[in-house]
Amino acid sequence: MFNRPPNVSQELTGDAARFPIDGAGAGAENSRPGSEPRQLSSRLLDAFNYQWCTSRFDFCLMNTQDRPLNGKRSFYGVRNVLIVTLILSVTCLLLLIWVGSPRYLSLNIPAPNARGWLYVSKGKYLWSDTGYVYYFWRAETVVYRDDGQFSSKEQIFDYFDSYLLSDGWESYRGQLSCAWELPESSLLDSQTEVVEYQKPFVYEEYPTIQDVICAAVWEIDSEVVEGFNVVLVSVIPSRLTEFWRAWD
Repeated sequence: MFNRPPNVSQELTGDAARFPIDGAGAGAENSRPGSEPRQLSSRLLDAFNYQWCTSRFDFCLMNTQDRPLNGKRSFYGVRNVLIVTLILSVTCLLLLIWVGSPRYLSLNIPAPNARGWLYVSKGKYLWSDTGYVYYFWRAETVVYRDDGQFSSKEQIFDYFDSYLLSDGWESYRGQLSCAWELPESSLLDSQTEVVEYQKPFVYEEYPTIQDVICAAVWEIDSEVVEGFNVVLVSVIPSRLTEFWRAWD
């Protein structure tokens, strides 16, 4: 691969003082009989290697450091693989936490009275047949006629309309309005006591993916006071449910 020096004797002339080969010097007196040819060949080889490496310094340096460099490269390679694996693992863990974390559509609508919402709760609905999960936010209060602000159910629904319709929601009334989002709906008149609000469908084939808001207003069953029970509920699918329903 590399050209050898033209002749060894020529290479040695410049380094005779560094590599003596004639037996003279301090080592000549102590040399044992029969060892001269071996010492001569060893010195010739040392002198040749010195001259050859002097002219081929880059190769000699690479050759002497080849193993340590390979070791460092292997260490850095393993370290990089571990770092990438750690980053991917942490990313997947954070993604799973984000996908599985609950989310709620909290409505920033004041209660239709001066007392505010009496009860606010959060929870989830689980469909046992499909495993789909929906999270709900629910607020409850009571509106008395004596308060003088609302005297009928329609006035309370108009109050909710003023907030929701201006925000892009559309109101619906019918037999199936809030059929599963609002448990009380089965006991109420779907035409006069329950209103369902939805945004325009994003997935028209899967309307249950949509966020839903339900408002229910019915008379207080009491002979002492007159007024209305008011419930406002928002329902939103979990991120995983939203994903599977969109691609189901």
